[in-house]
Amino acid sequence: MSFRSGQIVWISEINNDPSAHLNTCVRVTGFLSSLDLDTKRATLIHNGHSIILDVSLVESFQYPLQTLVQCIGDVAHYNEELSMATVLVKVSRDLNIVDLELYERAVQYRRSCEASIL
Repeated sequence: MSFRSGQIVWISEINNDPSAHLNTCVRVTGFLSSLDLDTKRATLIHNGHSIILDVSLVESFQYPLQTLVQCIGDVAHYNEELSMATVLVKVSRDLNIVDLELYERAVQYRRSCEASIL
């Protein structure tokens, strides 16, 4: 089984322009703020922005709350009432060992390099 690597996007970018991300494979990073194993739903938060995760395809999504998590999946839909998108997660990993500020700067640098090439 193979997966696309997912475009690195911030949760705010998805929620600010959901139509641009709908049905695309994304890689999102944030802190796990809620997890309901009965409904297979979770919520990630990053810089005050939240996104819903559908973790029904992930066998073992059992991170402690406030864990820094990165997920790769497809933006399935956008809930206008909640102003939040839902990502159907296919792969996830614990990123607690990562310096989030350094990661954010690395993503900025990567984007600026990609922009200069294109």
